[in-house]
Amino acid sequence: VPAPVAAPTFAAIADSIAKSGARTLILSVPHVTKFPAFRTGSAIAAQRAELAALGVTVGGDCDGSPNLVHVAGKIPPLVLRAIATGSAQPLSCANAAGAADEMLLPAEVATLDAVVAQLNVQLRQVAVSHGWAFADLDAVFGPMVAAAGAYSASAHITCVVPYGWYFSLDGLRPTGAGQALIADAAMAAIN
Repeated sequence: VPAPVAAPTFAAIADSIAKSGARTLILSVPHVTKFPAFRTGSAIAAQRAELAALGVTVGGDCDGSPNLVHVAGKIPPLVLRAIATGSAQPLSCANAAGAADEMLLPAEVATLDAVVAQLNVQLRQVAVSHGWAFADLDAVFGPMVAAAGAYSASAHITCVVPYGWYFSLDGLRPTGAGQALIADAAMAAIN
């Protein structure tokens, strides 16, 4: 949702809450393109040997590619298809225009990140103007993402915590441990 479109909705919700007299906590929108579910084509190319062992052939277009691959949506289906068919499955890091290809181009990432930044400015302004608490989730997710470490294709397929202790198997949603860190940030913002 573009920030100018969201602004009136934020204002209407805030006005309604303010009329009730409720104390409120507003959480920012995290920059999900930084989450471990998204890895560059270059990071995928670095996993060429591991992916080959899993029946996935990494294309040369992944070498040096800045495109973000949604690994949780792209890799497991290819591995399963390789197992089912008995033949290696190709993985391309090229964007298929108009297709649901589990790929984000750098320009798309920049657009998403800019919209999230604009939304967060608006959310913070709403919180400040009403005297409400505000928690910046990027400050919470940053260390969680760092703890996830480098992408490992074999861990992604064989491990119950391929993205570390803070992210679920999809690399997007926090685990209980990740949710606890979010709750800590919310409590700190309230106090």
